[in-house]
Amino acid sequence: MLFAKILALLMAGMMEPDGYEDALTAAVHHFASEGDLGHIKAILERHPRLVDSRETFDGPHKPHGDEGYTPLARAADHGHADVATYLIGAGAKVNAADGAGWTPLHLAARAGHLEVVKLLVQHGADVSAKTDRVPETTSDALPGSPPRVPGEKAAPVVKYGPVPARTALEWAEALGHRDVAANLRSLRR
Repeated sequence: MLFAKILALLMAGMMEPDGYEDALTAAVHHFASEGDLGHIKAILERHPRLVDSRETFDGPHKPHGDEGYTPLARAADHGHADVATYLIGAGAKVNAADGAGWTPLHLAARAGHLEVVKLLVQHGADVSAKTDRVPETTSDALPGSPPRVPGEKAAPVVKYGPVPARTALEWAEALGHRDVAANLRSLRR
């Protein structure tokens, strides 16, 4: 609720414009994740350029490259088909990938959201697109890991194996989303 009030004040010009665009971008992403179509419409009607806005990541937890998710990716990841439909109608790019190659289709398939997967494919999502391969790494090498403090006991290091580049179908299969996998598999014929 507080978020909506701040947004209303920003849009009415009753708050300082510093960070205005960042606040609107954060709001669109928040509302896409929450499935709040009314607020998304209100923002995009006044600021249509934000339909493919990207969240920026400050600090050490930055993903590969400078790109983050779009509002459509957020809606797809959370299974909000109505929001995804609106965003596509407003011009959202269905194949917009983040810095690691994740598209809205990958996110919807990974989460098992069949209705969103079908919607994205119907609007031209690339079913052959692959996420980036992630090499073998350790927990202390992951972005956002806290720095070691001399003299302080270090947290145990966890070793993670490599994750291959995968299509949306491969993510759905790997995570046991049979209905999504069957739908995507049927498109290969």
